[in-house]
This record gives sequence, C-alpha cells and structure tokens, in this order.
Amino acid sequence: NALRFKRSSVRLTLPDFDGQELINLIVNLVKVDEKWIPPISEYSLYIRPFHLGVSETLGVHSPEKSKIIIAAGPVGAYYSQGFKPISLYCETDTIRSAPKGTGHYKIGG
Repeated sequence: NALRFKRSSVRLTLPDFDGQELINLIVNLVKVDEKWIPPISEYSLYIRPFHLGVSETLGVHSPEKSKIIIAAGPVGAYYSQGFKPISLYCETDTIRSAPKGTGHYKIGG
C-alpha cells in the first residue's frame, strides 16, 4: 500500500518522499494509538493517509511543499450480521480504466 501511495503522489506531481520512512512513521502511530482499539476480535484500527500540496500560492503548478497526514481510528465489523460470501463474475476482456489514465492510482478529488 505504501508503494501505491508513493506512486499516486508522484503521478499527481506532489513532492517525493521516502516510502520506508512513511511505513516507520505509521508503525509508530499504531503503537501510540493501539490503546484506543477495543480488545475485541471484531475491531481493528483503520488507517488512511492523505498527501496534500501546501504551497503558499494558488495556481496550476506542482506544489513545492506538501504534507502527509495520517488519520487513524478504531472501527468495528463492517458486516454486523457476519461476513457472507457471494459469487462474482470476473470480466477478463475489458479494463476498468482508460490507457494513461489514473485507474491504477489511489486518487481522490
């Protein structure tokens, strides 16, 4: 996930960063926040990184500075009635994103 996050940042022309250092920082964050996770097997810690350009100017250009913000919080089971498997069809003749598009990047906007 860290590699995909880094690739997505580069694709958006955000300043590059050390991917291993990001992982180390997230590991330290989890150690600090683990006390907030209820000791029940159905709970986990949701982690969501954001990478934002924070240049002092507004315009159409690549930012010179950026911030990586990590949001983390406890979450319960996604399915209150338990996980129920389903059957799916996998399309193999088409792709979900256009060539040279952003389909294989993790991008919000």
